[in-house]
Amino acid sequence: MKQFIAFISALTIALLLTPAAGSAQTDPKVTICETAEADLLRLYVAIFNREHDAKGGQYWLDQYRSGLSMEDTAYWMSQGSEFQTAYKNITTNTGYVEKFYRNILGREAESSGKSYWISELDNGLEPHLAVRWIAQSPELAARYPYQVSDCTSPVQPVASTSTYYENCTAVWNSLGRPIKVSDLGYREGLDRDGDGVGCENDPR
Repeated sequence: MKQFIAFISALTIALLLTPAAGSAQTDPKVTICETAEADLLRLYVAIFNREHDAKGGQYWLDQYRSGLSMEDTAYWMSQGSEFQTAYKNITTNTGYVEKFYRNILGREAESSGKSYWISELDNGLEPHLAVRWIAQSPELAARYPYQVSDCTSPVQPVASTSTYYENCTAVWNSLGRPIKVSDLGYREGLDRDGDGVGCENDPR
């Protein structure tokens, strides 16, 4: 933990010494009510290598508000095809860290940060958790300074966003494949074994 704090402190100092492209806060495509939810949207950027759209951002906010931890959110996001495709050819921890920096922070890794994250992965930290913490760096927060709203009433979690599948036949008719936890419309009722992939067999 001391190493992590030192790493974040170093990033903060570097950020203060670098002229910011713009300091105005950015309005997200969904309403966020606390700093942790802004962190979640930055995790979305880090995992998918793009900003959220309204449906995707709302889906993951709903999962978080329903009790899914940030660590579990990072895991399930990383099971999606975008993350799997982006890192499928990586075979070493050095390769992971170098690509994390390029994809998430848009630059090459400095030696201290590179050494730190390689060491963490060597000691058993899973790649999606490395992404989870890199996504919380001041550097990424400065690039995506999402505006937190003053929510006057509690935000109620939504079971799903606009996409709803009544059963697995509807899933296969629409998607032509099993539904993943990263897909809009995923719900536990479609995933009997709870492995993050529902309707694994075509019922038609």
